Amino acid sequence: MEGTPSIHPGGRPPAPDLPAGSYVVLTVSDTGCGMDAATLMRSCEPFFTTKAMGKGTGLGLSVVYGFIKQSNGAISIDSTVGVGTDVHLWLPRVSQPAVRADVGTMVTDAANGQRILLAEDDPLVARSVRQQLIGFGYEVVSVSNGHEALGYLAQDAAFDLVFTDIVMPGGVSGLELVRDAGRLYPHLKFLLTSGYADALDEALRARLAGNLLAKPYKRSALAEKLDVVLRP
Repeated sequence: MEGTPSIHPGGRPPAPDLPAGSYVVLTVSDTGCGMDAATLMRSCEPFFTTKAMGKGTGLGLSVVYGFIKQSNGAISIDSTVGVGTDVHLWLPRVSQPAVRADVGTMVTDAANGQRILLAEDDPLVARSVRQQLIGFGYEVVSVSNGHEALGYLAQDAAFDLVFTDIVMPGGVSGLELVRDAGRLYPHLKFLLTSGYADALDEALRARLAGNLLAKPYKRSALAEKLDVVLRP
C-alpha cells in the first residue's frame, strides 16, 4: 500500500526500501499513548487519523512520507501502546557541501510592505511558512482554516495575496476560500498549495497551474512563485 511505513524494531529499514549506501538517520521520539499494530500500518496513509472529526486531517505523516520518498530515503516507525513512538527518517548522505542560494535576491523590492493572509491548519507548517514569508519581506497574518480567513477578510481586506492549503478542516477548503474571497474581494491574488497536487483533477490542475505550488517545496521555489503571482 502506498504510504505504508516500514515497521522494524530499532528503526532498521528493510532491504527492499533502501539500496546499499551511506545514510543519515533522524529519529523523532515521544512518550505518548503509542499505536497498536493496525494503527501503525495506516499511520502514513493520506487522510487517516485517529483524532475526532474536525481535529485533524491525517496529512502530517503522509506529507513527511512523501518528502522522504522524493529524497530517495525511507521511513521506519517503532511504537508501543502506552510507551510511545519513534519515527526514523533515513536520508542519503551526500559528500559534497551544500550550496546555499541567496533567496533574498529572488524576491523583488515589491515584497516590502505587501501583505499575505496565510491559511494553514498545521501549526508547525504555518509557523515555518510564516517565518519564511516574513524573511522575504512580506507582512503576514496567519489563520488556521478557511472560515477564519473569510472572517478576517471581512474586517480587513487590505491584503495583496491569500496563500492557502487546499485541504483544511472546518468546512471551507482552500478552493472554496479562493472562490468566495475572490467574489468578495476581486483585487486579491491567490496561491494554493497541496501535498497531493498530482491527485487533483487534470482540468482543475490546468486551471490552477500558475497559482499552484506542490508540497513539499523548497524555500527558493516559494519565493519565485510568490514573485510571479504578485507581479503587476
